Amino acid sequence: MADPGERQGLLGDLRTLVMYLETRPELPVGEMARVEITYFPEGCDDRQEREVVRLAEALGTRPRWEGDHFVCDKWFGQAGYRVVSIPERVRRGGLAAVIPLRV
Repeated sequence: MADPGERQGLLGDLRTLVMYLETRPELPVGEMARVEITYFPEGCDDRQEREVVRLAEALGTRPRWEGDHFVCDKWFGQAGYRVVSIPERVRRGGLAAVIPLRV
């Protein structure tokens, strides 16, 4: 989780992006454009899942499984905030597919 300074930095960067786009109407922002902040909880699977449930409650949404990921999100039109838990078995499987283990 970001400390308060990192959080303020990110929020400032988002405001800067908005101001930049507002002053440059020649830059296209199409109907398919999306802005998403994704938070990945740390810790064991149980801790990550509890964090998804807790944040879903704070967002006023419901957690759900999307394939192998446990997620919740809240969208404001084309901008959203997402929380994604990737279980250990998936993380291990993903690494094994990229970096073969040598025995």
